[in-house]
Amino acid sequence: LIIPATDTPGAKAAGVNRYIDLLLHEGPAGERERFLEGLGFLDSHAIGKHKQPFVRCTPAQQTAILEAFDAGRAERRESGAGRRTRCR
Repeated sequence: LIIPATDTPGAKAAGVNRYIDLLLHEGPAGERERFLEGLGFLDSHAIGKHKQPFVRCTPAQQTAILEAFDAGRAERRESGAGRRTRCR
C-alpha cells in the first residue's frame, strides 16, 4: 500500500519484504526494535479505530489509516513509536 505498483514496480516487485526480513533478522537491535514498535503503534491505532489489527482491516480501512498518517490527521506521539521522523 505504501509503494504501490504503477508504471514502475511496486514494493512487492522490488523485494521490499525480503529487505525487511533481512533487517529483522540481522539488522541492528535498535532498528529492529524501532520497526517493531512502529508496527505495534500502527496496530494499536487500527484497533482503536476499527477494533482489529491493521492486517485484518479491509483494504479501504488500511488505505484510510495510511492516508490519515500521511496527511497529519492521525494521532502521533512526541517520542517513541508513532512520532514523525525523517527517513535515513
